[in-house]
Amino acid sequence: MRRHLLFLTAFALVACSQTSPQPKPNTGTPGAATTVPPNLLAANAASSFIDAVNKQDFARAFDSLSNSAKANLKDVSGLRREYLNAHDTATTITATYQLRGGLAVSGTTASAGVAANWQTSLFGPLTFTGTLALAVENAVWKVTWNRDAIMTGLVSGTLVLDRDDPQRGTIFSADGIALAGQGFSSQLGVVPGRIASPQQENEILALLNRLTGLPIADIKAKYQKAPPEWFVPIAVLGQDRLQGSSAQLGQYSAIVAQQTPARAYADGNVAPHVVGYVSGITAQAAPYYQNLGFSGDELVGATGIEAGMDDELGGRPGGKLEFRPTRGTARVLAQRTKVEGKDVTLTLQSKLQTQVQAIIGKTRGAIVVLNPRDGAILAMASGPDYSLNEVTQNIGAAGKLLNDPNKPLINRAVQAYPPGSVFKPVTFVAGLAEGLSNTDEPFFDPGYWDGLGANYRQTCWLTGGHGNLNLSEGLSASCNPVFYTLGKRLNEKNPFALAQYAKQFGYGARVGLPIGGESAGLVPDPDWKKAARGESWVTGDNVNFSIGQGFMLATPLQVAQMTQVIANNGVMFKPRLLSKIAEIDGSKTQMIGPAAPVKLDISPDIIRATQQGMIGVTTNSKVGTAETKFRSFDYYYVGDKLFAGPLAASAALTATRSVSATQPSVPLLPAAQRGVAHKLVVAGKTGTAQAPGARDLPFAWFIGYAPADNPKIAVTVMLENIGEGSTFAAPMARKVFEAYFGLPLTDLPPDPKPR
Repeated sequence: MRRHLLFLTAFALVACSQTSPQPKPNTGTPGAATTVPPNLLAANAASSFIDAVNKQDFARAFDSLSNSAKANLKDVSGLRREYLNAHDTATTITATYQLRGGLAVSGTTASAGVAANWQTSLFGPLTFTGTLALAVENAVWKVTWNRDAIMTGLVSGTLVLDRDDPQRGTIFSADGIALAGQGFSSQLGVVPGRIASPQQENEILALLNRLTGLPIADIKAKYQKAPPEWFVPIAVLGQDRLQGSSAQLGQYSAIVAQQTPARAYADGNVAPHVVGYVSGITAQAAPYYQNLGFSGDELVGATGIEAGMDDELGGRPGGKLEFRPTRGTARVLAQRTKVEGKDVTLTLQSKLQTQVQAIIGKTRGAIVVLNPRDGAILAMASGPDYSLNEVTQNIGAAGKLLNDPNKPLINRAVQAYPPGSVFKPVTFVAGLAEGLSNTDEPFFDPGYWDGLGANYRQTCWLTGGHGNLNLSEGLSASCNPVFYTLGKRLNEKNPFALAQYAKQFGYGARVGLPIGGESAGLVPDPDWKKAARGESWVTGDNVNFSIGQGFMLATPLQVAQMTQVIANNGVMFKPRLLSKIAEIDGSKTQMIGPAAPVKLDISPDIIRATQQGMIGVTTNSKVGTAETKFRSFDYYYVGDKLFAGPLAASAALTATRSVSATQPSVPLLPAAQRGVAHKLVVAGKTGTAQAPGARDLPFAWFIGYAPADNPKIAVTVMLENIGEGSTFAAPMARKVFEAYFGLPLTDLPPDPKPR
């Protein structure tokens, strides 16, 4: 449906009068009482009309018309429609009219040249000439209006816009799968002239209401004023829904289904939160797209990459504006060549992405998988997900998803949560870098910590405590009292220090993916607390901050970025989704590599110590919080080939659910090759973050990378309000590692004691 584009600028115009004899009474006919007003009044009438049109005061403009002109236009809306239709055809954004060349008066008639200046979205500025005619009617100058007042020739011709819309580009995965591309859908519509009777109309409206979910009044309003023979679109429906109602629809010739170009998505739900979907142009976005030459009827990016890369994917419309006389040859007034949309290739690996989505399933949470060597996002899943095809092809689907209590439309990978203990590597780095501890410093954990006084006792997650351990073991054990101590020491030296290290790792700032909806999270410090809460920073704030609680908030994407930095020896590559932008015809390709890496101002020895503490999380049988979950992750490299060790083989035999025959099998490590085998080790960190609600279950986290000595993949798992990180997030992360390395996916029993 076309929108009437309003002109936004008005000018006060003064017409030039032309010298001529003074008017005299017309005595040619006996009894005539008509008096020719002075020329100045004619100029005033012309100027007043132009001023009213420029101000969109069509009621005043209509009042200044002659009786015959009013009769031809019928009412004010007729005059308004003539101008707006012309402007709409030319994609006009603003239009102004100005009298030019003076006023030519001849007795009781007059005329003036009109310059029309249109600023159009499709063709830029256009200038036309027209003629405004006037005549004396009952001793008053009136405008004897016709279409030539808009543009010379329109009284016996028409303006025609032949739009040339671009093809929207395709979104590809890194392995060449079309995640979003050109397809077709069925547009259900009504031909008003085929409605046989009021009773049939009621039946048609009721049927369309059931199929589309649109109110009956809205459906009727769409076609009520349309010409009888027009096809009036009502809604786009998916093929399954259309076919299921084909018998009912076939009863009415007034209901027509037409095939129309539409966006098609791979399997309906491959990376829906990343790929995103298209929708109609909203009222808020209309001015932006209007300035680019869009008519307002197009589908444009609404979420995800579809929205973030809409300028590249959508291209720019072109077209040709013609004047077509009743007789003779059409004349081209303006022309613009369209710009086709571009294809966009992502870093996502479609197979891994599909596996990761299956792993998280309907659980509320997010999984982010990175290549630590260049920041490429290999998979990003938010659970629960949804079907892109369902949203774009079925009316009401988006509304149902918006009302779903599990909020499947939200991309949880870029929402902010308390990170809990997965933040402890930052505190570990800060304590070492500020010279406040060393990896061998002994600590004793009785299960509580009284560093703020006995009245402010803090507890360890492990009832009874960890006993004696050093700083490195404290990271592997995720021992709260160890990190409380570091937090207190950091605050005593510099209350801003921990926040400064957190920001080095990328916390508190958006990564900047072109998918929208990304939170910056929150890194608290004394200045922030004073400004946001009007309160002073206290030691307890830094103690809470040290274990990723208190005011600290981070997105799974930011946590993945931190994990990448540790895996990559202190070098940060910003997480990225784009790898290539190409012309649809393949004539030109722009490769998009990683941004320049940033080396953190942290010594290599401290990074290595952090890595060793994280290796202990999965390998230290004494204190590692995820050791039980990775004990049977017993795989070895011989060259580039993976083999299963005895613990992996035993786990496969005793799994709670038999391994599917379609899952990959890994050969046992031959005894003769054990001496040259190299174990595949995962470095990790569990996290259990307390939720804001007093009765809410905590957020479960796990971060990790593998192989620990030559990382190829970094994984972050966050699950909402589910329980302990080692119980829920760590097994899910293990499955992601297994999927990436082509190993059988393992189902693990829950912890006997939550960690």
